[in-house]
Amino acid sequence: MLIINKRTLKLSTKLWIWTMGLVISSMVITGLVSYNRAVSEINHRNEIILKNAAVMAVQILELQEKNVLEKESTLEEAQEDAVEILSNNQGVELGLNGYFVILDGHGNFIYHPTLTGENGYDYQDMSKEKKYFVRESIDVAKRGGGFTYYNWINALTDKQDEKMSYALYFEPWGWIVESTTFLSDYNQAFLSMLNELIKTFVLIVVLVFFVIHLFVSDLIEPINETVLAMAGVKKGIYNYIDNKDRKDELGKLILGYNTMVESIQTSQENLLLHNEELEEANREIQALYEQMLASEEMLRYNYDELERFRKELEIEKDNYRRILMASNEAYWQYDTVKQEMTITNFSRDGMSYQIGIDEFMTSVFLEDITILLSYLSIDPKQSEEMFDLKVRLLVNEEEGIYHWFQMLGIRENQSVFGSMTDVHQEVINRERIEFYAFHDPVLGLYNMDFLNDIVKNTISKNLDHTQYVLLVIGVVGYARILNAYGKNITDIMSFQLSAEISSTFEMAEYISVLHSGRFAIWMKCTERIDCAMEQISKLELALQNRVGKFSNIEMPINIAYGATLIDGSHRDSTSAISEAETAFENAVSKGILHEVRWYDESLKVNKERSLALEQHLFKSLERNEMYVVYQPQYSSISKEDIIGYEALLRWNNDELGSIGPDEFIPIAEAVDYINVLGRFVIEESMKFIKRRKDSGDMISVSINASYKELLQNDYVSYLREKIETYDLSVTQVHIEITETTISEYIDIVREKLDELVACGFEVHMDDFGTGYSSLYQLGKMPIQVLKIDKSFVWAIETDEKMEALTKLIIDLAHRMNMWIIAEGVETMKQYEMLSDMGCDYYQGYLLSKPLDFSKETNQST
Repeated sequence: MLIINKRTLKLSTKLWIWTMGLVISSMVITGLVSYNRAVSEINHRNEIILKNAAVMAVQILELQEKNVLEKESTLEEAQEDAVEILSNNQGVELGLNGYFVILDGHGNFIYHPTLTGENGYDYQDMSKEKKYFVRESIDVAKRGGGFTYYNWINALTDKQDEKMSYALYFEPWGWIVESTTFLSDYNQAFLSMLNELIKTFVLIVVLVFFVIHLFVSDLIEPINETVLAMAGVKKGIYNYIDNKDRKDELGKLILGYNTMVESIQTSQENLLLHNEELEEANREIQALYEQMLASEEMLRYNYDELERFRKELEIEKDNYRRILMASNEAYWQYDTVKQEMTITNFSRDGMSYQIGIDEFMTSVFLEDITILLSYLSIDPKQSEEMFDLKVRLLVNEEEGIYHWFQMLGIRENQSVFGSMTDVHQEVINRERIEFYAFHDPVLGLYNMDFLNDIVKNTISKNLDHTQYVLLVIGVVGYARILNAYGKNITDIMSFQLSAEISSTFEMAEYISVLHSGRFAIWMKCTERIDCAMEQISKLELALQNRVGKFSNIEMPINIAYGATLIDGSHRDSTSAISEAETAFENAVSKGILHEVRWYDESLKVNKERSLALEQHLFKSLERNEMYVVYQPQYSSISKEDIIGYEALLRWNNDELGSIGPDEFIPIAEAVDYINVLGRFVIEESMKFIKRRKDSGDMISVSINASYKELLQNDYVSYLREKIETYDLSVTQVHIEITETTISEYIDIVREKLDELVACGFEVHMDDFGTGYSSLYQLGKMPIQVLKIDKSFVWAIETDEKMEALTKLIIDLAHRMNMWIIAEGVETMKQYEMLSDMGCDYYQGYLLSKPLDFSKETNQST
């Protein structure tokens, strides 16, 4: 491979290369563009020829069809004439191999130069893909006409060649007419054009070569003469160049060269004249310099040594100052004879100052003076030469701020010296860590770890005669308050409560925080009956007046109390604390307020049952232990007047037996399993409604919804999805919520209820009268039906006040355009009294118990 180094090429050669390169590149680009344009135009012309030929052929068929319609000829005669006309290619230039083809819609050749009478529907071309080109032509023609390209043997060259055809469909006869030819028939013009283009290109290159030769020769000759003359100047030969009266840039270059040579010769002569004078002066200066050099060398040596010592001293001094300033330590020395303290870097400035020992002691914390003086004294009895102690020194006299310092000291002869380091932050951090290890960070009371240690240490002493009480005090519904008022306000309320508890139970041994909103009191107590009753009454009064009360907020706070007696029978702290919390949780669940719920064995049994229920609950659906029953709702005592059903979840466990919803639903809500159970009830209810619908019975079912279900973002969409799956109407599904849910979670639930009503669902309020919702809140809720709690229904027979209150509820609901359903109707008298009050619907054992349709399900499946 030939490699050309551009740096070794002559200028004339470079000019030749660049000029010829540009000319040839321009011509090639121009030729290619022209050639491609010509090819495109010829191809376009070919397509037009074929398309026009096919259009003309169809026009011929249309003329023949016109003769048939005008009865100038028969269909057979018209078709024969058309084939004869097209077989002669009259008036059309289709190339050497071009011709017309006529086929019917099934691929039979009505006319072809060689295939007339054959069927070509399954013919394939000679390409790799083996295309069914006859089928493609038929399809293209029936879609309005178009081109088909395929490979076939060219009869003239006996080689495979690409063929092009244009097909049109003549619908009256069901014929496909094609004009077809080989592309090579039209490419002869390309070859002729290419030959002419090459000849023209060669001629232009020869002409350009001649012109460039004349131009380069005229340009390069004076440049070569100048180069040779400049090479002579380098060797000391000064030749002039004849510029031949040139007026261009090369003439100016030659004139500049001649001027430069003349100046160089003149300057060289002048230098030679002054050279001898300079040499003589130089010899005199050299002798004088040698004399001075001997004296200066000794002075320089001495000066350098002094400068080196000075710099080293400055560096050491500066380093020492920087080290002191960067250090957290101060250095001190106590002269026991002069009784003076020398302190360095106390202010981190690297400076030292001296003060008397008495003055220094004024900056020492009062409680540390005696200890420090004992270490500073030179006492023969002191056996240790080194000591380490912490003292507090005054660092800000105006504000009276002291910091902890660690003083390291060494006794030697009549002085004591050492260092002192500011460890104040380290001491504070250690104290803070020790504090928070056993204290609540928000309230400052002891935490549960500390309480556990206290109870554990007390029990380990084998109590025989002393009896302790562990009292748990907590806010009922703390999580709800936190959700409603936010963490900041709730923390302030907790701080208020902790302050009142600390003040009320000042006689207690210890007060600690168990959990958020829950406190533990550890105190001695002899009798359980009177234990802490006075303090609880005092605390209740404080709750009414001071806790949870702000300028614009008044929290509804209720307190529950749980306690257990700790005596010699207890063996560990964990069980003791667990007993007190179990009693507290029982008080909360039973609604026992304002008095202490004491622990007994029955609570332990109940807690163990709750734990067992919780463990079995998670596997209840997997084991098919859950099922749904449906309690009918009636408009009258007649068994025929069923207006709907309420879906009720039931649980039957092989080990625990039948468990009521009042027992397992709160557990499911507490462990966040209620959403799974709720979806199960929805699914079963939809199946039940679907079965009744398929049997011709259009019913509605009320489904209970926990507040935790309503908090799910997809609750409404899930209901709608199931309704669509089972092809039901939203009017067949009602959603029931409890009054407690509204009163405690009104702001969270209201938006979800509005969304349900907007979708067409009917919303019922269950157990009305047992909660604390205000009439204002009730009016804001999108409720269509109120269900009177069974506790009201059972009391109307014997309690006139409850009867009046029930009547008031019914009248109020009707005024608010709501329907009333009475729950728990069990006697005829109850039914009659409710009917007289204007009750709309009824539900209870008098009319029907909940019905189990599982057998119906099994039969249907």
